[in-house]
Amino acid sequence: MRFDSSLSSAILIALLAGCATTNNAGGQGPSDADLAKLTAGKTTADEAKSLLGPPLRVSRFDRMGRDVWEYRRYSDPMDEKYISLQFSSDGVMREVVVVKDYNREPCGP
Repeated sequence: MRFDSSLSSAILIALLAGCATTNNAGGQGPSDADLAKLTAGKTTADEAKSLLGPPLRVSRFDRMGRDVWEYRRYSDPMDEKYISLQFSSDGVMREVVVVKDYNREPCGP
């Protein structure tokens, strides 16, 4: 069975998000203009780090053989996004996933 990386990334990030209060102040993070400079299959880890700075967290998808760099970005406190960059073992970026953090949305009816 083939493992779909974008689906797994979306599920992972959705599991991290919930209807909970968080005190993570975050920061502005990577801009849309900087993210647009990244090219899947071409941008290296060194180039990404030079452009975006160090990631908030690094994790690993062992079955896919990918390192995942996580960033956060918000333009206002109610619009925070998780950004993950996936790098294959050769150090080349393979995918960028941007998902809205619904922890910042009001909970309930």
